[in-house]
Amino acid sequence: MSRELRRLLISPPRLNPNDILTLNSSETHYLTRVLRYQIGQYFIVVDGVGRLWSAILASPNDAYIKQPLLQGISPAPQINLALALPRKGFDSILRIITELGIDRIQPLIAERCTSNQEERFQRWNTILEEATEQCERLWLPLCGHSCDAQRWIQNQRRRTNTNVDQKDVLKMFATTRRDNLTSIDNLLHQVSSYQVLPRQIYFAVGPEGGWTLKEEQIAEESGWHPVTLGPRILQTQTAAIAGTALIANWRITKNGF
Repeated sequence: MSRELRRLLISPPRLNPNDILTLNSSETHYLTRVLRYQIGQYFIVVDGVGRLWSAILASPNDAYIKQPLLQGISPAPQINLALALPRKGFDSILRIITELGIDRIQPLIAERCTSNQEERFQRWNTILEEATEQCERLWLPLCGHSCDAQRWIQNQRRRTNTNVDQKDVLKMFATTRRDNLTSIDNLLHQVSSYQVLPRQIYFAVGPEGGWTLKEEQIAEESGWHPVTLGPRILQTQTAAIAGTALIANWRITKNGF
């Protein structure tokens, strides 16, 4: 049934089994005007934290929430994409990597980012919610506020050193024009030999002009592995999507989801 019915993403605090859910104006518009649902029709509610619910449209502004149909297992390892904000196309990147299975996105302001980047946090999260509904995933990706790349990379070093074992976190950044770079495929293959897989995988992609030497030095000093996505120079959008796809596919081969 869940594959045949359209989905609506609702935050967990609003959901209680065998209770009435008051729909907001955008949800009412989507169900009654876009999907043309009638009173009494079933639809699926996903809460973004792994649960799937059955619901019935009780009125144009209310739905009756039934018992949860499914409690999903949290994807592991968690895939985190740290991305220097591109000049254009960030909205499309968010949609595509959500479909691919990203768990968290951290927008970065790198030294070579263009000066006209804007923080559009609310819009970014709306895009993630829409993409989550569209691709029928159970877990809503999280998006952080944009921040300085060097400071964020250094913060990850402090968190890693104080909270988790080094092998518990795999950190990679894409780069080019360097000798003897390990491909992301080869590094993931090495990780597959670990007795216990990392709980977190971080993948960082720089701006169109690439990371500066200082940024790369800080990253390597903080435990990040420089990796290549192949012999060609990729745009930021392409590198972000290709890297996410490779990591997500590797995760599927390891645990099936």
